[in-house]
Amino acid sequence: MLPKIDLASPAFLSDRRTSYRIFRNETPVATADINDEEVIVLTRFEDAETLFRSPKAVGNPAQDEIPAHLG
Repeated sequence: MLPKIDLASPAFLSDRRTSYRIFRNETPVATADINDEEVIVLTRFEDAETLFRSPKAVGNPAQDEIPAHLG
């Protein structure tokens, strides 16, 4: 199970640079709630780059694969 980070916490919002540094060092892959949806957050550039370059990653899903609530 991935750790969960709170992107709306007062501690995070008061010092985002330090919070992101801690996330990168301690929780490079985590979950967070964004717009009432649980998402996976990658906090290291190298991890995100690897994901986006992977042929297995879907960047533009087919119209019928997009959840209706996302439009």
